[in-house]
Amino acid sequence: MTLTPHEWIRSRRTALSLRQSDIEQRTAELDGRIYEGRFSQLENGRFPLTALRPNQINALCQVLGITREEWIAHAEIPKETRS
Repeated sequence: MTLTPHEWIRSRRTALSLRQSDIEQRTAELDGRIYEGRFSQLENGRFPLTALRPNQINALCQVLGITREEWIAHAEIPKETRS
């Protein structure tokens, strides 16, 4: 079964036993704060992963232990914008 990008993010968070509030706190410490409400929207598919700012992506990847390659593979980034 293939996960949607939003399900993938949720599965990463829950595998690490993190709450959404933990994500907000830890991304803030890395200068890429993602507010709990916004993160909820990400997990529920109401806000696209590709709409995050670069500093937020970097912070989220660090918190969830995601590599750049994993992010690109799962976030549905259009091929023409990948670098």
